[in-house]
Amino acid sequence: MNTLEKIFIVLVFFVITISACSPKNKTTRDLSTPSKIIVGHWRSPDDWPEEWVLEWYFGNFDENGNARCFSNDPPDRESKPYTCQIYEVQENRLWIRFLMEDGKKKYQFPFTPSNDGQTMIFDDDVPLDYIDSTTEPESAN
Repeated sequence: MNTLEKIFIVLVFFVITISACSPKNKTTRDLSTPSKIIVGHWRSPDDWPEEWVLEWYFGNFDENGNARCFSNDPPDRESKPYTCQIYEVQENRLWIRFLMEDGKKKYQFPFTPSNDGQTMIFDDDVPLDYIDSTTEPESAN
C-alpha cells in the first residue's frame, strides 16, 4: 500500500468518525437580534417558591413587532394568551406591551436577553432561563 492510499484510508476513517459523532437534527436558534433571541419558553429559576414561578412563551415577532405570547399570571397561574408588541428597543432591551384578546393594554415590561440566548432579565431584576424553543404551553393546544 502506497502513501496516498494510507492517507486516503485515514481521511475516510476521520470523516466517518466525525459524522458519527456529530449531533443529529440539531437546530440552532437565531440570536441575531433581541427579538429573535426572546422567541421560545422562558422560566424563573428553579429555586424560587412555586407561587412566584414565572413562565413566558414568545412566538416569532412579525415585521410590525407583534407576536403571540403566553404568561402564567396570578392568581390562577394558568397561562393566558396575549398579543405582544415590541414598542421600543434600546440596544439589547425590548419594551413589550401585552394586549388582551380585546386589544386593551394589560402590561408593559422591559426584557433584556443575553447575547448567548440562555438568560434574560425581566422587569429589570427578575432572572429568566431559556428552557426550549416551545412557543406556547401544552394547555394552548
